Amino acid sequence: MREIIGRDNEMGVKFFAPFLLAMPEVLHALALVLDMESAAFVVEAGGRRKVATLKPAGLVEMMPPDTDTSWLSRVDWVDARDGAQKPLPLWLKDPRNKLWFEYLPDAKAVYVSWRSTRTRSSSASRRAER
Repeated sequence: MREIIGRDNEMGVKFFAPFLLAMPEVLHALALVLDMESAAFVVEAGGRRKVATLKPAGLVEMMPPDTDTSWLSRVDWVDARDGAQKPLPLWLKDPRNKLWFEYLPDAKAVYVSWRSTRTRSSSASRRAER
């Protein structure tokens, strides 16, 4: 897997490998499975080995080009954060909003979440100036 992942360092492999391992086409291209419609894996549970046969579940959700959102909660998935006693940390709040802020009265501070910077096109700049 390492050989097919463009990366700056080893963390790139650790980040991208799970996404690629979920794609039957990648598993087939690497000769890890013979059939893209059915992949058999040997797993060990409780000291016993079993064969788990997996089938494609649909298209893999592509990552956005600008911000990693792989940590967002997904519909119908179990999430370790469900039922947490404390509120979500601010960095997890409103994750699809690229720029927002919140006044924190106890700290007398403003928390700014700035997830993306984009350059306006010249036509957008002209419209904004009007």
